[in-house]
Amino acid sequence: MQGLKVENIQSKQRIVRPVGLLPLTVKQANQALQHPSGNTFIVDGVDTNIVTLVGMVTGKEENTIDVSFSLDDPTGRIDVKCWLKGAHACEEILSIQDGKYVRIHGRLKGIRGNKS
Repeated sequence: MQGLKVENIQSKQRIVRPVGLLPLTVKQANQALQHPSGNTFIVDGVDTNIVTLVGMVTGKEENTIDVSFSLDDPTGRIDVKCWLKGAHACEEILSIQDGKYVRIHGRLKGIRGNKS
């Protein structure tokens, strides 16, 4: 699904429809504004919550129910949490190592004012 942004010139009211997977920098993810509905974020005028980021893994921690780490790119750092569900997901996420570059796809969420 492609994002669609329409601007009504007369009323200056913007109609923003959700976009599918949106590639972001860490800075864009950190600066995203939560939509009043609380379900999505607005990034550069686009309404989304499914994003892809590329960066270097640091501070990886494995628990029984999740794996968490920081993702660094030249624009900043963001916390990532992956809930372990199913054998395939476990193998993939457990193979990630500190210092390696990865591309992640997931939902952007705001927790206590922080993005993850």
